[in-house]
Amino acid sequence: MFRIETFVDDKKLSQLLHALAGIVIGTPNIQPVANGKVEKGKPVSTNSGELCDMFLAFAKKRKLTQFKAPEMREFCKVAGMSESSYSYILKRLHECKAIKKAGQGTKTVYTVVSK
Repeated sequence: MFRIETFVDDKKLSQLLHALAGIVIGTPNIQPVANGKVEKGKPVSTNSGELCDMFLAFAKKRKLTQFKAPEMREFCKVAGMSESSYSYILKRLHECKAIKKAGQGTKTVYTVVSK
């Protein structure tokens, strides 16, 4: 018996699962790779994997300059985290000075600080 770990592109995941159907024992463990890309046929990370770096790359890609707390849920989903952990992530981003907070309550707006 063997255990196999592999990386597969998003577009080919369904093809791989169809090929494994009926062959494998149990359900495959599928996890998204939040900051991965392929270079020269090998998976590599796009940044250090630190929360602040991942968020700044996300903000740059989406041309995000200001946002409200509920919009952080989209980043959580992309980063492979639970959407309910957005308040913790906001706290961590504020601590590492990746964002600035303005306002209070439901009128709170966060500004992305580019490094």
